Amino acid sequence: MALDIEWGLDIERVTLFPLFTSGVNKGGIAAVNGTAYEGIDVTGPVSLEFSFGNPRTIANVSQGRVNDTIILPSTDPKSAVLKCSYDSQTLNALLSDVNITTMGASKVLPEGTDKQGQEIQCAMLISQLVSHNESGDVVYGTEIFAKATLVPSKVNYNENALVKEYNIAFAQPSKYPWGEALTLATHKCTKATNARIMSDNKFNMIGWLGDCIDTTFVLPTDKKALTSASAKVWNFATGAAVAGTWDLTALATTFTPTVTPDALDLLICTYEYA
Repeated sequence: MALDIEWGLDIERVTLFPLFTSGVNKGGIAAVNGTAYEGIDVTGPVSLEFSFGNPRTIANVSQGRVNDTIILPSTDPKSAVLKCSYDSQTLNALLSDVNITTMGASKVLPEGTDKQGQEIQCAMLISQLVSHNESGDVVYGTEIFAKATLVPSKVNYNENALVKEYNIAFAQPSKYPWGEALTLATHKCTKATNARIMSDNKFNMIGWLGDCIDTTFVLPTDKKALTSASAKVWNFATGAAVAGTWDLTALATTFTPTVTPDALDLLICTYEYA
């Protein structure tokens, strides 16, 4: 099937991956050990609307007419608004970098704090519920943003059903979230806000963190690699593929690197699943 033209509506999944803020893995998803880190799913995503700004048009005008026009990039911030039908204290605390405390049997979350402006950065994966190509065949659309900052907005109380909004600001890194560097030779660009991915099956990204001990790394049992050929393991620091073998060619779960990863080696696996 040719992966080129697609159309689709609705969000199936929004997953956030908090990023390391320092050390060799700065900018990489904050995996903790050899267990697959799947990020944090945002519950009940309703809509995601982007505002990347319109290009600037500059006209060369003389003698009462336009002689030529050039187009330059927008100087507007690259942002978005995510609307959800649920409000999660756990997610809000994570993004705002504050703690939930216990009061008897109740949970208390501080809002409007002095930590505003210090929200954490995340990688963000967005999957469409379903997409189709120009022939009507099912394809899958996924977008991955390497660096996004989400700011929870206050929920309003009115006649409408609960709507939780997150205002999002995007950066323009020089690497994809799995560590691959953008180069003129390969990509014809050196920075990108996001990667738009089309696939025949659902797309996923997880992280593992080496410790000099673990020799095998396992995918989530409910998201096995549909084929080992669709799975690729990356070393985030180098952006290079990690050599190794999978346990199966279909519905693969376990990856064995040829060389045992060193402590703090961040491995990112990108793959397709059913």
